[in-house]
Parts: sequence; structure tokens; C-alpha cells
Amino acid sequence: MCPICVNTELCPVGVNNHLCPIGVNIELCPIGVNTELCPIGVNIELCLTGVNTGLCHIGVNIELCPTGVNTDLCPIGVNTELCLIGVNTELCLIGVNTELCLIGVNTGLCPIGVNTELCPIGVNTELCPIGVNTELCPIGVNTELCAIGVNTELRPIGVKTELCPIGVNTELCPIGVNTEHRPDFHALSLRVYFCVRLKDFRQQSICT
Repeated sequence: MCPICVNTELCPVGVNNHLCPIGVNIELCPIGVNTELCPIGVNIELCLTGVNTGLCHIGVNIELCPTGVNTDLCPIGVNTELCLIGVNTELCLIGVNTELCLIGVNTGLCPIGVNTELCPIGVNTELCPIGVNTELCPIGVNTELCAIGVNTELRPIGVKTELCPIGVNTELCPIGVNTEHRPDFHALSLRVYFCVRLKDFRQQSICT
């Protein structure tokens, strides 16, 4: 039951059995604690006696995750400032709850990092992918008329029509001039050109 040299400061006489091998009774694990629930070295500041079960593996009980929290809902390190206990579900992956995306926001409408200055929460829909809401293209502008980055000084919103593809409106090609598929481009280009000019002076009623 008790081999030679067992009676030391580590393990009193008779303690060395299947419950407490040599060197178990130290500050890490009291006498009789070394069972299936608490292997050697488990009872430290990280994990109290008997805590090492299926719910709380070694080293789980720290400032990140209290005893018994380590379940399917809360893996190790989930309980931080980013994600409270039990928050780690399909709606809120680890690290989702930041200044960018509140708890439960990570759905089909708002992937991780969507809520930035570029795109508020829930804006990421088919109309407004990530990064669309910039100075170049307001929210909801990204339609068939205005792809990402189209709304520049050279190309106002909604300019992309059959008359002028994206990027055509330059100093060499005013709006409506590029009419490779429109033989009557002279009249149409002038009409569109003056139409835009009138819009610039807020005379939208004249432009139909």
C-alpha cells in the first residue's frame, strides 16, 4: 500500500494508493482528490477540487470561464469582454460581439465586421454589400444602375444606362455619348447631356 520513501512532505503514511500516487498530496491536490474527476495538478487556481468533469476541463475555470460553463454553448475563452457566457451560439461566434457587431447581430443580414462606418447593422442585403456605403455610393445605391465605386465625380448615381456603360463619362465621353448600339446618339446624347445639366441646377421637372 505504501512503498518506501512515500512518507514525505508530499504524501503521509498510507496515502499512496490508487487514489493518491506519490507526489500527489501537494498544494495542487489534497489527499484523496486524485480520482477520475481530478487528475494530478488539476486542483490549482485554475480548477477547484472535483471541477474537472465533462463540463470543465483542466484550466477552464479561470477568469474567462467560471466552473461548469464550458459546454457546447461556451468553449474555452468565450466568456470575455467580447462574448458573455452562453452567447456563443449560431448567432454569435467567438469575437462577434465587438464594437462592430452587437450580440446576435451575426445573421444572414449582418456578417462579422459589417457594422462599420461603411455599413450600419442590417444594411448588408442584396442592395448594399460590404463597403458599398461610402462617399462614393450611399446605402442602397448598389443596384443594376450603380455598382460599387460607380458614384464618383465622373459618374453620378444612376448614370449607367443603355447609352453609357460604367466609366464612360470622362472628359472624352460625356454622359450619353457612348452609344455604340444607338444610331441616333446625337439627339439622345444632347438630350441626356442637357437633362443632367438641368438636374445639376435642380430643375428636375424639365428633365423627364
